[in-house]
This record gives sequence, C-alpha cells and structure tokens, in this order.
Amino acid sequence: MKILIATDAYFPQVNGVVRTLHETGEVLKEQGHSIEYITPKLFLTFPMPKYNEIRLSINVWPRVGSLIKKIKPDAIHIATEGPIGTMARRYCLKNNLKFTTSFHTRFDKYLKLYFPIIPAKWAEKFLANFHNKAERILVTTESMRKELIDIGIDNNKMITWTRGGNHGAFNTNHYILF
Repeated sequence: MKILIATDAYFPQVNGVVRTLHETGEVLKEQGHSIEYITPKLFLTFPMPKYNEIRLSINVWPRVGSLIKKIKPDAIHIATEGPIGTMARRYCLKNNLKFTTSFHTRFDKYLKLYFPIIPAKWAEKFLANFHNKAERILVTTESMRKELIDIGIDNNKMITWTRGGNHGAFNTNHYILF
C-alpha cells in the first residue's frame, strides 16, 4: 500500500512528533508499505512566531494538491494542523478522498499562552472542525481523548494510538547493569 503522510513537523526539527512520524514510517516500510511524505523541506518556510524551532511553510497551495495527485496514495494521513496539513485536508475534502489525522499537540493551549488576545474557543473550534472531517483521529492517550471530547472532537472517530520509542534501540546486552 502506498501511504502518504502530510506533516508540518519533520526533519530537521527535533521533537516527539517528528520522531513518531519517522518511526511510524519505518515500521510501515518494514511491513511492506511504500511511504511518501509531504514536509516543509518542499516549501519556503519561516519560523513560527514565539516558537522558532517550528518552521511554517508558505506557497503550499496548490502545490500540496499537485503532490498528492502525483503521488497517487492509497491512504492519506494528515499529521498536523499547519499550512501543509490544512492544504492536504482541503484537497482531500474537495476531491472526496478519505484521510486520517493524528492529534499530537494542543496548539490551542500554545495560542492561549503566546497570543492571549485570540479567544480559546476559536482555536478549539478550528481543531474540532479540522479533525472531525477525518475518517479516524489518532490520539495519544485516553486522557487526551477526554480533553478532546470536551472541545468538540468526535469520540466515535478517535482511536488511542500509543506512541512509544523504538525499544529495540536499547539493547541491555551492550551495557553493564548494576
């Protein structure tokens, strides 16, 4: 199966979302799937205000749609709600393509912290609208699921997706344990 992952968070960023998406891609490849990514490396970017480690892509429309069309994926996963994720979602909805999303970070809480002038309900409504159009919404924990229900995300679409590290990366045979 050819799987497309559209994400605003990917290398050279170093964070949990990037690690999760990379490891997921590697496991899927080991299972025989073909993985394609649409990431910020394909676009002009600028640092996100007050969170410089995150780079936001510009010039994403209509290029994201062209990339999806060119890749011809069997499955589409939209991992982030940024410019790339938003345009991938838009393309999917316009073309009646099913997709999944994942909820990694409560950016509505970042907005409240860094931009308190923006009403929290606006960000929550955006997140609920963004994710509720997906076939399935992958969430990290049961407690996150409960938080997301409270902001209007459809509980029937949520699936708990525990993300762990690559446990094979740590082999106790190489260490002396005391």
